[in-house]
Amino acid sequence: QNLTRHVRSKKLFVGQKIRLFGADREMDESKPVTLKIGINGTCRAAWDEKLGRCKEPFTCIGIRSITPGGGVVPAIRVVVQRVFPIVYMESNVDGRKIW
Repeated sequence: QNLTRHVRSKKLFVGQKIRLFGADREMDESKPVTLKIGINGTCRAAWDEKLGRCKEPFTCIGIRSITPGGGVVPAIRVVVQRVFPIVYMESNVDGRKIW
């Protein structure tokens, strides 16, 4: 659905190079082989990129760019804002907790 929307809005078009991550072949004896791709693992490639397997890793995407039900997410970009010290908790036999 989401990729169809991009095709209709001309963000994706015939002849354009795309990078895929997590594509899956669906093979059924009664149907021809189809390639199942999701929006989360798809992005536009540069016009001069070589076809075939990529040697460099897939581009990280932001959490806001993830589409629910959009397939496999290759890598997420996050920023750690705070690091808290490790806290230990112990439970006594009577159920009380000691921090």
